[in-house]
Amino acid sequence: MIYLKKSWWIALILALPIVFACTEPLNGKIYTESQEFCNKNYLLQDGIIIGMDNIVIDCNNAVLRGRFKGTGIFVKDKKNIVIKNCHLVNHYRGLHLKNVTNAEVYNNNFLRNLIGVRLEDSFQNHFYDNRDISIKNMIRSVNSKENHIKYTNKNLEGDFCRHNSCNEQTPVKELAGFEFEKHTLLGILQSAIRKWISMG
Repeated sequence: MIYLKKSWWIALILALPIVFACTEPLNGKIYTESQEFCNKNYLLQDGIIIGMDNIVIDCNNAVLRGRFKGTGIFVKDKKNIVIKNCHLVNHYRGLHLKNVTNAEVYNNNFLRNLIGVRLEDSFQNHFYDNRDISIKNMIRSVNSKENHIKYTNKNLEGDFCRHNSCNEQTPVKELAGFEFEKHTLLGILQSAIRKWISMG
């Protein structure tokens, strides 16, 4: 009986970080560590800023909503970042990458922004499995080359595609020197518990 009680407490302790691991995105905040946001609707008229290399921003299907000014997610002078599972809605620019390399941007929705994505002096970034319903432009680019971009709901055309790879699927890849998952015992157990919970 004592053994069963200990097992129950261990399972509860392992499950707690999963339940409470998400964070609330804050308007205008600079993030220097990986984040998983809570799956809610947020009004962030000044958006958020990624302020460190080698981090993952997982919106967990949260809606980051603006008021048609500013940028939903802004990244400057960074490399090896991941942005995924975000709904960026009603911003002037949904996402702005300035002097960014080797970013992975996938499974995001750019909805009713004036400009979906702005690339400025950015190279070798990978966009895939994203959807765009922009008011003016899906993408605007200045001095940005060798980026790989594919949307699921429409094709890119025009001058941008002369210097970048458009509409071709690129495989998920591990960024150099950066681990997507922590392969610790706790990480493996938490992953197993997530799968068990999702199976009902």
